[in-house]
Amino acid sequence: MSAFVALLVVVAGGLVAAPAASADSGGDVVDSALRPTVTRIAGADRYELAARLALETAPAGARTVYVASGANYPDALSAGPAAVHRGAPLLLVQPTAFPAVARSALVALAPTSVIVVGGPLSVSDAVLAEISAAVPRAGVARVSGADRYEGSRAVIRDAFPGGASVAFVATGRSFPDALSAGAAAGTSDLPVLLVDGALPGVDIPTESFLGSLRTTTAVLVGGTSSVSAEAEFALKLTRDVQRIDGVDRYRVSQALNARVLQDFSRVYLVTGENFPDALAGGVLAGTRHNPLFVVPGTCVPRGVLSQLDANGTSQVVLLGGTASLSADVAALTPCAW
Repeated sequence: MSAFVALLVVVAGGLVAAPAASADSGGDVVDSALRPTVTRIAGADRYELAARLALETAPAGARTVYVASGANYPDALSAGPAAVHRGAPLLLVQPTAFPAVARSALVALAPTSVIVVGGPLSVSDAVLAEISAAVPRAGVARVSGADRYEGSRAVIRDAFPGGASVAFVATGRSFPDALSAGAAAGTSDLPVLLVDGALPGVDIPTESFLGSLRTTTAVLVGGTSSVSAEAEFALKLTRDVQRIDGVDRYRVSQALNARVLQDFSRVYLVTGENFPDALAGGVLAGTRHNPLFVVPGTCVPRGVLSQLDANGTSQVVLLGGTASLSADVAALTPCAW
């Protein structure tokens, strides 16, 4: 498969090329005559916000619910796109405690299947037992691995038994690139595979796994400091490889959203400074086929505003309270850059 500028996405069972819009087109502000309505979804903490977002994702309930730790990011990074693929919301819990807001949301969702992502250090056996007790008619299963990379492969293997001809590949050493990839991958019904991006190549388990998925196109997210040039070269030996990058996490987010077919009538904004708000938010955005942009906490990048203006966005939804996204973000105040 030849390389091309646009990102391949799965639409109606076929592969099509999404138009490549500019992610850094330098617009100053959203046209005042077309200024979107701005609303906010917030919670007292990451667990309450995730619970609210889960209920927004599946207001009529869900057959399957994913549960991951809200204390760390690796488990949930691959779980987000997997949840979208299965039409499932994502709840966050503490490693050793089942927050009351998460319990209430789980009961309201009334699933027949609960998938707990991560080993006992991420979600303890005691919390697993509480989850089972909260929804006694549901089957509760744990999907995990010896480390974040094996765990990522296990989540994808469980959710995508038919394989994936296109897969996003992001570093598991940090969260920003994989967070941005999660919503875009969910929208495109594709997995996000975590790799050790610092390795001078691709390890055997990763290459073998991509082979088992029958992946013919790997989309690397982030620059060579995230996924090395050596890894890119190794992947190119057996499949088409594209890279979506930017000078920082915000421009990576913009580049992803510029290349994936999505419904821009509604756009979600979330802080790029931390991970919890974006974990469940990516599932909501992916389920609704809307873009999710990571932004600073005090302004909106001009490239984001340019995309909102160019695509006629009518609604912007902030995910997180004012400590995460300030009143200036709510006012769509442009950043200096």
